[in-house]
Amino acid sequence: MTDRIYYVDAYQKQFDATATATRKDADGVWIALDRSAFYPTGGGQPHDTGTLRFLERAVQVTDVLADEENTIWHRVTAPIEKGTAVRGEIDWVRRWDHMQQHGGEHILAGSIWHLFQGITRGLHLGKESSTIDVKMPFGRLHLTQEERKQLEDLANERIMSDAPIRCWFPSQDELRTLPLRKEATVDHHVRVVAAGDFEMVPCGGTHPSSTGQLGMIKIVEIAPSRGSMRIQFVAGMRALQFFQTCMDAVHLSGAQRSASAVTLPQAVKKMMDANAFGEIEMSIMQYARQGAGVWFPFSIAISFCAAALAPHIAVGTTRRVFASAAISAAVAIGALYGGIITAGFAVEGAI
Repeated sequence: MTDRIYYVDAYQKQFDATATATRKDADGVWIALDRSAFYPTGGGQPHDTGTLRFLERAVQVTDVLADEENTIWHRVTAPIEKGTAVRGEIDWVRRWDHMQQHGGEHILAGSIWHLFQGITRGLHLGKESSTIDVKMPFGRLHLTQEERKQLEDLANERIMSDAPIRCWFPSQDELRTLPLRKEATVDHHVRVVAAGDFEMVPCGGTHPSSTGQLGMIKIVEIAPSRGSMRIQFVAGMRALQFFQTCMDAVHLSGAQRSASAVTLPQAVKKMMDANAFGEIEMSIMQYARQGAGVWFPFSIAISFCAAALAPHIAVGTTRRVFASAAISAAVAIGALYGGIITAGFAVEGAI
């Protein structure tokens, strides 16, 4: 059994330990330590990485797993003999990112429960974003735009309150009295995480010591997934980087349309309306060219009728586009037909 340092202090980056066992399998060389700050993969949170130093040497820790006896095994890039004293150091950038994402998940899941009684069943912390799967009442698989904003607002209000986040192992008597959002998946040695007075749930992961350290949370996408509602989100520095990427794209697109971030939607709509008008006009002109000869008088009549009727059968932007296109087609057909007649007369005169 390994003493898990992160249970007591998730901010400890370095530690001293002794190798208690070693093994080798198809995945590589593994080392067990008597104590470790490395978090093993579990609960939807990926493992830590880092280094183990000994005898003026350093090996990389590339994977971390916990077995059924609560021994933590570290996959290393070179063997370490049993009994060797080591100094471990975790990759803090990776750990801090995972702490922010996992803490953000607690805030988001608690907010979903508070607002919509949605029950979070699964968590996956990915490299760029994270997801939670939520079972909603009545089998709902979507949120309206207003509900999505309401959820984001509540989650970020709770983050900005900078409420303390506490992690501890309550006694069985205390555990029975706690208002947990969901039941524990183990019968003993249950670890509880609480954020302020609005979130409390069993959890063995790593988290910041206050909600304010989560920075912000942003919902990226909500979509159905295997009978649940899957919410993709980013928190902390990932949320900031997401906003930076989005704003860079908005500013670049706006510069191409001479529009600001605020007026860009109107500029895009104007461009789309213009494109729609151009496509209609080109289609009618093509039809006009194909209609040369015996069908031209009929084409002219149809085009002028369309021009006359357009204002009465269309409304709004569609009305303007349709009417303008019909008139343009009539003029184009008339001009083309006139050109053919003129050319005919010219040929006849030459003869």
